[in-house]
Amino acid sequence: MNGGYARPAIRLLIIVAAIFLLITHLMEPTLQNFIALLSAVGLALGFALKDYVSSQIAGIVTLFEIPYRVGDWISIDGSHKLLCVADFYLHPRHDGETVRDALYDVALTSAYLNLGTPISVVAKGEPWGIHYRLKAYPIEPRDQFRFIIDLTLRGKAILLVHGVEFAISPGRNSGF
Repeated sequence: MNGGYARPAIRLLIIVAAIFLLITHLMEPTLQNFIALLSAVGLALGFALKDYVSSQIAGIVTLFEIPYRVGDWISIDGSHKLLCVADFYLHPRHDGETVRDALYDVALTSAYLNLGTPISVVAKGEPWGIHYRLKAYPIEPRDQFRFIIDLTLRGKAILLVHGVEFAISPGRNSGF
Protein backbone atom coordinates (compact mmCIF):
# COMPACT_ATOMS: atom_id res chain seq x y z
CA MET A 1 0.00 0.00 0.00
CA ASN A 2 1.48 3.33 -1.02
CA GLY A 3 -0.26 5.40 1.64
CA GLY A 4 -2.66 7.04 -0.82
CA TYR A 5 -5.70 5.50 0.85
CA ALA A 6 -4.34 5.60 4.41
CA ARG A 7 -4.12 9.38 4.68
CA PRO A 8 -7.83 10.10 4.23
CA ALA A 9 -8.72 7.30 6.64
CA ILE A 10 -6.30 8.58 9.27
CA ARG A 11 -7.58 12.13 8.76
CA LEU A 12 -11.17 10.91 9.22
CA LEU A 13 -10.25 9.06 12.42
CA ILE A 14 -8.54 12.17 13.80
CA ILE A 15 -11.58 14.32 13.00
CA VAL A 16 -13.98 11.81 14.60
CA ALA A 17 -11.78 11.55 17.69
CA ALA A 18 -11.56 15.35 17.96
CA ILE A 19 -15.34 15.70 17.68
CA PHE A 20 -15.83 12.95 20.28
CA LEU A 21 -13.40 14.62 22.70
CA LEU A 22 -15.02 18.02 22.14
CA ILE A 23 -18.51 16.67 22.78
CA THR A 24 -17.48 14.77 25.92
CA HIS A 25 -15.74 17.91 27.19
CA LEU A 26 -18.79 20.13 26.57
CA MET A 27 -21.48 17.81 27.93
CA GLU A 28 -21.71 14.97 30.36
CA PRO A 29 -21.67 11.62 28.48
CA THR A 30 -24.97 10.20 29.75
CA LEU A 31 -27.33 7.92 27.85
CA GLN A 32 -29.93 10.69 27.50
CA ASN A 33 -27.38 13.16 26.10
CA PHE A 34 -26.02 10.54 23.73
CA ILE A 35 -29.53 9.77 22.42
CA ALA A 36 -30.28 13.49 22.04
CA LEU A 37 -27.03 14.00 20.13
CA LEU A 38 -27.69 11.04 17.81
CA SER A 39 -31.22 12.33 17.22
CA ALA A 40 -29.93 15.77 16.26
CA VAL A 41 -27.33 14.27 13.91
CA GLY A 42 -29.97 12.00 12.37
CA LEU A 43 -32.33 14.94 11.85
CA ALA A 44 -29.58 17.01 10.24
CA LEU A 45 -28.60 14.13 7.94
CA GLY A 46 -32.24 13.56 7.06
CA PHE A 47 -32.68 17.15 5.92
CA ALA A 48 -29.35 17.12 4.11
CA LEU A 49 -30.10 13.93 2.17
CA LYS A 50 -33.82 14.55 1.53
CA ASP A 51 -33.39 16.13 -1.91
CA TYR A 52 -30.69 13.67 -2.93
CA VAL A 53 -32.80 10.63 -2.06
CA SER A 54 -35.92 12.04 -3.75
CA SER A 55 -33.87 12.68 -6.93
CA GLN A 56 -32.55 9.12 -6.85
CA ILE A 57 -36.07 7.72 -6.47
CA ALA A 58 -37.33 9.92 -9.33
CA GLY A 59 -34.49 8.63 -11.52
CA ILE A 60 -35.32 5.01 -10.74
CA VAL A 61 -39.01 5.59 -11.47
CA THR A 62 -38.08 7.26 -14.77
CA LEU A 63 -35.91 4.29 -15.74
CA PHE A 64 -38.65 1.74 -15.14
CA GLU A 65 -41.76 3.63 -16.24
CA ILE A 66 -40.10 5.31 -19.27
CA PRO A 67 -42.42 8.34 -19.36
CA TYR A 68 -40.31 10.07 -22.04
CA ARG A 69 -39.48 8.93 -25.54
CA VAL A 70 -37.01 10.16 -28.13
CA GLY A 71 -38.37 13.38 -29.61
CA ASP A 72 -40.44 14.36 -26.55
CA TRP A 73 -40.14 17.96 -25.38
CA ILE A 74 -39.62 18.65 -21.72
CA SER A 75 -39.58 22.02 -19.99
CA ILE A 76 -36.95 22.98 -17.43
CA ASP A 77 -37.51 26.14 -15.36
CA GLY A 78 -40.20 27.28 -17.88
CA SER A 79 -37.60 28.65 -20.30
CA HIS A 80 -38.74 29.03 -23.91
CA LYS A 81 -35.25 29.54 -25.32
CA LEU A 82 -33.67 27.00 -27.63
CA LEU A 83 -30.26 27.57 -29.20
CA CYS A 84 -30.10 26.65 -32.87
CA VAL A 85 -26.86 26.23 -34.81
CA ALA A 86 -26.23 26.36 -38.57
CA ASP A 87 -22.84 25.04 -39.73
CA PHE A 88 -20.83 26.34 -42.68
CA TYR A 89 -17.60 24.72 -43.95
CA LEU A 90 -15.60 27.20 -46.00
CA HIS A 91 -12.39 27.11 -47.99
CA PRO A 92 -9.65 28.94 -46.04
CA ARG A 93 -9.17 31.65 -48.73
CA HIS A 94 -11.79 34.23 -47.79
CA ASP A 95 -12.23 37.42 -45.78
CA GLY A 96 -13.25 36.28 -42.31
CA GLU A 97 -14.79 39.61 -41.26
CA THR A 98 -16.99 39.68 -44.35
CA VAL A 99 -18.18 36.12 -43.67
CA ARG A 100 -18.80 36.87 -39.99
CA ASP A 101 -20.78 40.03 -40.77
CA ALA A 102 -22.76 38.34 -43.55
CA LEU A 103 -23.74 35.38 -41.35
CA TYR A 104 -24.66 37.72 -38.49
CA ASP A 105 -26.93 39.68 -40.85
CA VAL A 106 -28.53 36.43 -42.05
CA ALA A 107 -29.54 35.59 -38.49
CA LEU A 108 -30.60 39.15 -37.70
CA THR A 109 -32.96 39.26 -40.70
CA SER A 110 -34.54 35.86 -40.14
CA ALA A 111 -38.29 35.84 -39.60
CA TYR A 112 -37.83 33.17 -36.94
CA LEU A 113 -35.27 35.07 -34.79
CA ASN A 114 -36.09 35.95 -31.20
CA LEU A 115 -34.83 39.54 -31.20
CA GLY A 116 -34.21 39.69 -27.46
CA THR A 117 -31.54 36.99 -27.56
CA PRO A 118 -27.87 37.01 -28.61
CA ILE A 119 -26.52 36.01 -32.01
CA SER A 120 -23.00 34.66 -32.35
CA VAL A 121 -20.77 33.55 -35.19
CA VAL A 122 -17.97 31.21 -34.15
CA ALA A 123 -15.09 30.17 -36.40
CA LYS A 124 -12.70 27.28 -35.93
CA GLY A 125 -9.74 26.49 -38.14
CA GLU A 126 -9.57 22.92 -39.42
CA PRO A 127 -6.93 21.27 -41.66
CA TRP A 128 -9.33 21.38 -44.63
CA GLY A 129 -10.72 24.91 -44.08
CA ILE A 130 -12.71 27.05 -41.65
CA HIS A 131 -15.76 25.77 -39.78
CA TYR A 132 -18.27 28.54 -39.02
CA ARG A 133 -21.14 28.07 -36.60
CA LEU A 134 -24.02 30.56 -36.66
CA LYS A 135 -25.83 30.43 -33.29
CA ALA A 136 -29.16 32.10 -32.53
CA TYR A 137 -32.48 31.55 -30.77
CA PRO A 138 -35.85 31.16 -32.52
CA ILE A 139 -39.03 32.86 -31.30
CA GLU A 140 -40.65 29.50 -30.61
CA PRO A 141 -38.74 26.26 -29.92
CA ARG A 142 -41.10 24.36 -32.21
CA ASP A 143 -39.70 26.41 -35.13
CA GLN A 144 -36.14 25.14 -34.60
CA PHE A 145 -35.95 23.16 -37.86
CA ARG A 146 -37.47 25.93 -39.97
CA PHE A 147 -35.07 28.39 -38.35
CA ILE A 148 -32.00 26.22 -39.03
CA ILE A 149 -33.10 25.66 -42.64
CA ASP A 150 -33.66 29.40 -43.06
CA LEU A 151 -30.23 30.24 -41.63
CA THR A 152 -28.51 27.55 -43.70
CA LEU A 153 -30.10 28.32 -47.07
CA ARG A 154 -29.93 32.11 -46.79
CA GLY A 155 -26.40 31.85 -45.35
CA LYS A 156 -25.21 29.76 -48.28
CA ALA A 157 -26.85 32.15 -50.76
CA ILE A 158 -25.23 35.26 -49.26
CA LEU A 159 -21.82 33.58 -49.06
CA LEU A 160 -22.06 32.62 -52.75
CA VAL A 161 -22.90 36.26 -53.56
CA HIS A 162 -19.68 37.26 -51.76
CA GLY A 163 -17.74 34.69 -53.82
CA VAL A 164 -16.85 32.47 -50.89
CA GLU A 165 -15.91 28.88 -51.75
CA PHE A 166 -17.24 26.02 -49.66
CA ALA A 167 -14.73 23.48 -48.41
CA ILE A 168 -14.81 19.76 -48.90
CA SER A 169 -13.81 18.27 -45.60
CA PRO A 170 -12.50 14.73 -45.21
CA GLY A 171 -15.39 12.31 -44.95
CA ARG A 172 -17.89 14.85 -46.29
CA ASN A 173 -19.21 15.16 -49.82
CA SER A 174 -19.57 18.92 -49.72
CA GLY A 175 -18.87 21.85 -47.45
CA PHE A 176 -22.57 22.50 -47.01
